[in-house]
Amino acid sequence: MIGSFNYWLVALSLVLAIGASFVAMSLAVHIRKVSSRFANYWLIGGGISMGLGIWSMHFVGMIAFHLPIPVAYEIPLTLLSLVFAIGASILALATVNKGQSAGKYLYPSTFLMGTGIAAMHYTGMEALNMFPAIQYKPSLVTVSLIIAYTASFAALKLSFMMNKEADTFFSVRRLYASLVMGAGIAAMHYTGMFAVIFQAGAVCRALSDGVDVGMMSVLIVLGVIIILLFTLLLLLFDIKLGEKNHQLLDALATHNKELTSYMQAIDEHAIVSVTDSAGRITQVNDKFCEITGYKREELLGQDHRIVNSGVHPKKFFIDLWETISSGKKWHGEVCNSGKNGVLYWVDSAIVPALDRDGKIDHYVSVRIDITERKKQAQEINQAYLELAEANEQLRHLSRVDGLTQIANRRCFDESFLIEVNKQSHAVAPITLILCDIDCFKNYNDTYGHVAGDVCLQRVAQLINSCFTRADDVVARYGGEEFAVILTGIDREVAFTLAERMRENVEMLKLEHSASTVAKVVTISVGVTSLIPNKDTSVSTIIEQADKALYMAKGKGRNNMQYFV
Repeated sequence: MIGSFNYWLVALSLVLAIGASFVAMSLAVHIRKVSSRFANYWLIGGGISMGLGIWSMHFVGMIAFHLPIPVAYEIPLTLLSLVFAIGASILALATVNKGQSAGKYLYPSTFLMGTGIAAMHYTGMEALNMFPAIQYKPSLVTVSLIIAYTASFAALKLSFMMNKEADTFFSVRRLYASLVMGAGIAAMHYTGMFAVIFQAGAVCRALSDGVDVGMMSVLIVLGVIIILLFTLLLLLFDIKLGEKNHQLLDALATHNKELTSYMQAIDEHAIVSVTDSAGRITQVNDKFCEITGYKREELLGQDHRIVNSGVHPKKFFIDLWETISSGKKWHGEVCNSGKNGVLYWVDSAIVPALDRDGKIDHYVSVRIDITERKKQAQEINQAYLELAEANEQLRHLSRVDGLTQIANRRCFDESFLIEVNKQSHAVAPITLILCDIDCFKNYNDTYGHVAGDVCLQRVAQLINSCFTRADDVVARYGGEEFAVILTGIDREVAFTLAERMRENVEMLKLEHSASTVAKVVTISVGVTSLIPNKDTSVSTIIEQADKALYMAKGKGRNNMQYFV
């Protein structure tokens, strides 16, 4: 009985063989890259997918061979041929996964894989259950076996050669290897088909309970294509997932390296301690031991009261504990005491660490020694205080008359301008009193300049004592002349105060034998009092008081006159 080939199906069988080979090569590379935890799953799943691809190629090739009689395939033998294909595929992937390139695994695996492929082919042929039985040409059977073993050897060798290839979805080298392997499998099959001899008048006994060839061809082709595509898609997904995982692992390794560097830097320069949730010390670094003077075993199990300096009030630590026990970070400066009693300052940050349930598991404290900085800050602060004091002294000296210790002319000028403006806005009265010691030149000539200075001091202090309000200004206006600024009092009161001042000076009874007025020191007084406005000038008020003073001098001295 002579059959014929459907070359479209022959081409389809070759495509299936190459596709199954490509999947096999890709799986061989991928299995070597995945972790051992998932390698067995890929080995079994990949072996099934690869076996189905080879097995489908075999049956499509058989279907491509058309006999002049109806044929079918017995289910048990058909399934057994599939088992041989899957077994040979799993064996091939397992061998490649060993990572050996020759010798111990290559040759025995070549024999077992080739035998499995041949067993698949000839078991599938027996599934026809022909009567009379199928006969075979021994020479071609031998050639088909040689091709099976050669194809198996080539497939395993190529897979070994690609062990170092990157785990990518596609490579030209892998495509070439798939073409060689697929062509070898197809060559073995069709050589085996040419070895078959169907007896004349033979019938297929599998028709009664076997699987129809037409239905089988559709199911096999569609099912296997779907499985191969699903395997490729799953492989692509796992490769992409692996690449993502590698990127994440690389990033994690980089971050861990950076974190290790940071931790080393922190440990080198910072004072670090860890406490449990109750505040008991569970871990300290060398820097902590160094600055406190305690050994590590002396600190573990203690709380931080062991370094309490007593500088901070109790409320300071109550607030600190309330902050961190509520899960918040605390930051501040703390003064601690070492074992030897020496105080040191730290800039401290305390961070609560939470467990999976969100509860506080422990506290991490990182501190920087700022003792030297605090010392420098105190020195700078002290220098500022001393500078401020010196500036105040300079300001005082610049506004106080050195001889009489009352305000000087500069202080008078500044104060008078301010008060005139202030009273102008308030529409309130301001009074200026100018007074002059009578015949003071004669006093100096008679008693000497030292006695004259004492006289000026006595008169200045008396005048100053006559005006005790905070806003009153008593100043040495120049030489033996004095000035008084009064605000917020009416003219009559101002005149009364000025006259009382004159009388008090006379009552000092400072001897003045050279005076033409009296035998004691006396003063002449000029007063002006007014409510200034925006047009009132300081010079005008001074001129008025000065005129009143000259009026007092013109009327015989030792009297008070006011400007009208």
